Amino acid sequence: MKTLPKKSRHCKPFAVTAPNILKNTIFFLSFLILGFGSELKAQESVDKEIKLHDWEIGLDIRPFFDTPIKVGVMVKKSLKDKTKAIRFRTAPEFYNTKNKTFPNIGGTNRLNASFDLGIEKRRQFGKFLFYYGSDFRFIYELGGTNIGLGINQSNPTLVRNYYRHIAAGVAGVIGGKFFLNHRLSLSAESSLSLTYGLTRRETGEVDYNLQPVNLFIEESSGVALKLNGIAAFMISYHF
Repeated sequence: MKTLPKKSRHCKPFAVTAPNILKNTIFFLSFLILGFGSELKAQESVDKEIKLHDWEIGLDIRPFFDTPIKVGVMVKKSLKDKTKAIRFRTAPEFYNTKNKTFPNIGGTNRLNASFDLGIEKRRQFGKFLFYYGSDFRFIYELGGTNIGLGINQSNPTLVRNYYRHIAAGVAGVIGGKFFLNHRLSLSAESSLSLTYGLTRRETGEVDYNLQPVNLFIEESSGVALKLNGIAAFMISYHF
């Protein structure tokens, strides 16, 4: 009698992940078709000498393949000679739930108010554009959960998991852009950042006034040096 081979333990996670990737890919492709279909249909000429515009709005398409999907936006304003531009980048996130039983106590909270603001210099070679520059980087991330346990006890408590990170610093960026036409472009960039930050973590139990019962608090500070090989992969509209 033949012995059937045992199924690999890795099959099941793949079966769960693959539909998410496929769904995000379909969503992203639909966005491109609906958002830029009219532009491509108009067949604006791909000039040998690309026309440079004053404004650029870019969407970072990397997060479309993450779960949950996040949105990264880049806005650039060209200076007078078009060889320099002011740049602003952010990926805002806000999530908040309320506890219906105890409305004064938050449930799950998530906030990301980080942004980059800087300037870039450009050199154009036909349909290709090379750029480099520097950003001021501000990071503010906040997350927390309060889960009720032991409600029937004489002294009910909450399990608290809280995180806050504040940092500021500078980043050097370098990237390249390819123009599909003078309205649409694809670009990728890398960054090297140096930041100083403060972090606070709270884990353990608190009462229903959020006063510590058995709470561990950790506060730290320090300098972080980070190299990001693909800091952004953008599809942009120029106007």
